[in-house]
Amino acid sequence: MTRPPAGGSGSERLRTIATVLSPLAVATVLLYYFGWVRTKVQATALGYDAQILDFSTADYVLKSVNVLYLPLTITLVVALILYELHRRLLASKYRAIKQRLSTLLLRSWLLWLPVCVALMVFVPPLGWCAIP
Repeated sequence: MTRPPAGGSGSERLRTIATVLSPLAVATVLLYYFGWVRTKVQATALGYDAQILDFSTADYVLKSVNVLYLPLTITLVVALILYELHRRLLASKYRAIKQRLSTLLLRSWLLWLPVCVALMVFVPPLGWCAIP
């Protein structure tokens, strides 16, 4: 009996699939629920049972789009606004650090030039690494 390697690609694939499909399943269930409730309320208001319509899962999901369109749009717009605000706050907070880092990297060639020349002179087989 052979065991699969621990941390192998199979478990990684399973974890990736679960990560993607779990939110997708939750979203589908919510869409189905809201479509089912909407259909049931409308059928009750009109005086008949919703089961006579014999809707499929896709029908209930499509019925929920009208119900959830506005809340999901508002949620998305608020999330985008908060993301932009967060990005701008971080940009202003780390501006000085970015400036110092860019100056340091701009002058780093003064360190790398002697290293590359020494590498090309003393270790010719590795000299090709220093050319770029």
